[in-house]
Amino acid sequence: MEIIQLGTASIWPAEVSSSFLIDGHILVDCPNGLIKQMKRLDLDILKIDTVLITHFHADHYFDLPLLYLELAFDAAERGTQSCPLTLAGPSGIRAQTETLYRLAYADTAQAVYETIPFRYIDLAEDGRQHRLRYPEHGSGPAGAEDPAEGLAAGGGQIYDLRAYPVIHGATEAWGYTVTCREKTAGFTGDTSFCPGMEEIVRASDLAFVEASYPVHQSVHMGIDKILELQKKYPEKRIIPTHMGREARRAYEEAGGRAPADGTVWRL
Repeated sequence: MEIIQLGTASIWPAEVSSSFLIDGHILVDCPNGLIKQMKRLDLDILKIDTVLITHFHADHYFDLPLLYLELAFDAAERGTQSCPLTLAGPSGIRAQTETLYRLAYADTAQAVYETIPFRYIDLAEDGRQHRLRYPEHGSGPAGAEDPAEGLAAGGGQIYDLRAYPVIHGATEAWGYTVTCREKTAGFTGDTSFCPGMEEIVRASDLAFVEASYPVHQSVHMGIDKILELQKKYPEKRIIPTHMGREARRAYEEAGGRAPADGTVWRL
């Protein structure tokens, strides 16, 4: 797997908000500013066929309307067909994202929803473990009748998705692991120090763990907990993300190397 850490920050710093691109086609979160960031990095937005939303806060999903515009209208300009788009996320993922789009671009909603074939995975209703079928590269995922049914992506890869409930105040929030070729990447999303977060770390070879502050707070992790996890699980690569300015400074003062936007990781 190739994982691009598109954004590394919380909402406050100048860096892009925390988000990831897996093998060029699976997004983890779609925060404000993401589409412009992908263009700066010269990434092909039309390859995106799966988006995993951790929770419904603006800095985690407010660029979805811009993604839809790209997939619907840029595909038409290139003379290609929009690939199916799978969205996984918290309860009401379909209604929430459709409302967001209509608030953003009501005049194009009908055209977008007629152009892009959508598939929704409501984690509260559909369960936490899924495999998606990719018949061929660029054609997008088609949902398996049986979530346990395997599927091949471009190059023959099979991706297993698992979602984990994490605690982020009163907001329904999920973290994810994505496994391909016996390697697992984990993404906690926004979370406090909780069992779901640590389960993601244990299940992963490479784990991206939020650290908004230097010290853990009630609804966000801190760099202090990142350092504890790195000591507890020395065999894991545990990378901080969703960092505020003070958190980034604290990590570097502790001897860590804070990732920059656009950092590429490989498993």
